[in-house]
Amino acid sequence: MLDSDSGVIMVATAGGAALPCRVQRTVTPRPRTEIAALLTQPFVRLDHVLPVLCAGLAEWGPRHALDLDLDPVLLPSDDAVKVAAIATEAVLNAAIHGRPRESKHHTVEVNLTLMGRGLARLEVKDNGPGLPRTPPRPRRSRSGIALIRTLSARLGGSCWLENDGGVRFVLTFPVATAEAGRAAQ
Repeated sequence: MLDSDSGVIMVATAGGAALPCRVQRTVTPRPRTEIAALLTQPFVRLDHVLPVLCAGLAEWGPRHALDLDLDPVLLPSDDAVKVAAIATEAVLNAAIHGRPRESKHHTVEVNLTLMGRGLARLEVKDNGPGLPRTPPRPRRSRSGIALIRTLSARLGGSCWLENDGGVRFVLTFPVATAEAGRAAQ
């Protein structure tokens, strides 16, 4: 159960007590024109843009959930557009290919974390079958991965995929300096 005032999910235990499980931000849909306006500002807060982009990428419902945990990350708009494009590809891949084989609940987690030393990390994780043990035969274009690698390099970042109870995509990238952030506010 989500307490909409505090954003804390309460989980009932066998004894009947409710324990806080995790904090989740409520996503408030915004029109595309507002997202476009956000992305044309000199500096962009990714934690304002990513929820709207991610929520609109797939049909999330009772069996398909999107969990967001986003630190406030400020980037120049050119870099924010690159991170938004990378996040879009990663979330779409998780939503399409990361569905569990069994009929259990499908979850896509998106985490944006300030790591310090001028770096941030974007993680997209699903609870699906994971990466295949052997590389699949080429069957169609891998343009999404090529786009992610190209944009990651242009950001000065690095990215990788790993098996972690599903697929976990990780992107680390430099963030705006504190001086730039103060100037943008």
